[in-house]
Amino acid sequence: MSEKKKQSYTDLTHEEIGQLVNLEAELNELEEQANPKPEGKVAQLLNRFFDNTGTKVRVKKKTYCWLALLTGVVGGHRFYSKKWYVAVLYLLTCWTIFPVMMTICDLIIALPMKADEEGYFLI
Repeated sequence: MSEKKKQSYTDLTHEEIGQLVNLEAELNELEEQANPKPEGKVAQLLNRFFDNTGTKVRVKKKTYCWLALLTGVVGGHRFYSKKWYVAVLYLLTCWTIFPVMMTICDLIIALPMKADEEGYFLI
């Protein structure tokens, strides 16, 4: 840098600070794209279990929600929506609080989703 007086962050305007933040976020995104972090075996397994980017299944909303309420602890709604890995995980851990909490999350996600004319939605 030149020998001129360095500008401190307190001398910046709000617009300049906003531009600086945006540029820093863009730099971070570009660095992640250029050098992706390798995933470990455990992270890959968890991503496969909870993969929501895969194929979506068309299910009846009422049936899905009722199954979640009545059989959510053993993963009935996940078996119905053909999410086999997660359903087996619910079944294997049905004696813990994990499937209960996950079923509540599933219901929080499913209830506000809009169904089509026939009552189906993609999950």
